[in-house]
Amino acid sequence: MLRDLWNRITGKATSANYTLDAARVDDSWPYMLWPLAPNKDIDGWDLRQVWQRGRALYENSPQIRKAVKNMVHFTGHLMPLPMTTDAEWNARALAAFLARVKNPFTFDVSGKVNYKQALRFMERRAIIDGDCAVVPTRAADGGALFAFYTAPQISGGGENGVVADDHGRPVAYYFDTGEGEAVRLEAHRVILYQHDPDPTRLRGHSELVAALRTANDVHNIVGYAKNGQRLSNSMGLVGTRAVGAKGPDIGRTIGGGKRNAVAGEEAPKTVMGTGLSITYLPEGCDIRSIQDGRPSTQLQEFFKFLVRCIAQGVGLDPEVLFYSNEMGSAAVRFSLAKVQKWQEERLEDLEVVCNRIWRHVIACEVAAGRLEPCKDKNWMNVRWVPGKDMTIDTPRVARAQIDLVRENMADNMDFTLRTTGLTPQQLAEQRAAEVAHAKAVAAKYGLTYAELCPGLPGTQVVPREDAAADDPPAPAPDSDPESV
Repeated sequence: MLRDLWNRITGKATSANYTLDAARVDDSWPYMLWPLAPNKDIDGWDLRQVWQRGRALYENSPQIRKAVKNMVHFTGHLMPLPMTTDAEWNARALAAFLARVKNPFTFDVSGKVNYKQALRFMERRAIIDGDCAVVPTRAADGGALFAFYTAPQISGGGENGVVADDHGRPVAYYFDTGEGEAVRLEAHRVILYQHDPDPTRLRGHSELVAALRTANDVHNIVGYAKNGQRLSNSMGLVGTRAVGAKGPDIGRTIGGGKRNAVAGEEAPKTVMGTGLSITYLPEGCDIRSIQDGRPSTQLQEFFKFLVRCIAQGVGLDPEVLFYSNEMGSAAVRFSLAKVQKWQEERLEDLEVVCNRIWRHVIACEVAAGRLEPCKDKNWMNVRWVPGKDMTIDTPRVARAQIDLVRENMADNMDFTLRTTGLTPQQLAEQRAAEVAHAKAVAAKYGLTYAELCPGLPGTQVVPREDAAADDPPAPAPDSDPESV
């Protein structure tokens, strides 16, 4: 293979060897050689370069920072809903889990982030660096704690910090302590979070890699345009003198302030009644102001093109990531549907980590005696609920959901969990408690439930016999009803 490549580079090969343009080694194609190994096309140098450049642009490029922020927001979070056959244990286990993970001091070894904040941190690091590590451990009270590590900290041994067996399964991870030493942890004690996991790669791949060069171009070009504006604004006027022209210094001729006439110069002439004066320049001299037209209309369009390339580089439509305010309602619905598919794939990666977190927290609580064991042997059976739906038309979606449920084609829980995070049973319990409380308050003050909560279900008021005479006329039918 290398001999064939050398013959093509040196021109010894015939033109017939370039039957495929995609196989050419010129025209700025990035890969001229075979990958580093049959199952490896990047090495430690590539990873470190991407880490450094991705982090630098995240800190300095508004477009990259906004892209990462939006990607984290679109991905969202997952909350557990125990689904064992032991209903009472489900409620107690969820309460124990939330009590532990909502407090940063009982969740994170550094005491800085709680469960949802940690998920955002993990998502941000996975986008910029390609992966991050979560290490479950225990606190002094026997409860669960978690330590979080960024991609550069996974180093110091193995291949880019990972030791794998002959099948590519990680056996151990090394973590750099920052003091010239590395700590080895067995793989079952480490959760490596990444998107688009590749079974042939030991480490994750930054999602910004296809957008970094374009983002750097935007950063540099915008910087050059701003420098041009600074230069033009810092210089008031530019004087020119023709070759061989004679006369006094042009700057002294038009200098501000009062001065006496100099021999050989023509004194400024005052324009009567205006306070302005006219200065005659020596022959061959000219005064011009700097007019910098940057950024031109063409350059601004080019900026927008590059920004669109950044969005495409991270796998999202430019309109969704940067220009949602320019879309109509139909385009927004279509784009949000695409984002939801994109979100589903990412939540599959996140669910793997969340399952490990749930199991560790519950196991620690049971071992510490604060939670009794579940009667169902499948105590790890959990349904993960994503955040609120990003739909822009909740009434339309709600009506469609009601119709599907009525026809036994959908589950009530799908909608209620997305919109409220509660099951229909929990909502019914909550609603019943609210109605009972309202009735108790009404009785306390000598009112009826209908008087306290007019218009709510169960508060129908019996109309008076003469009510028809007081009713306003019915409105005319809408000649142009809105389509639903």
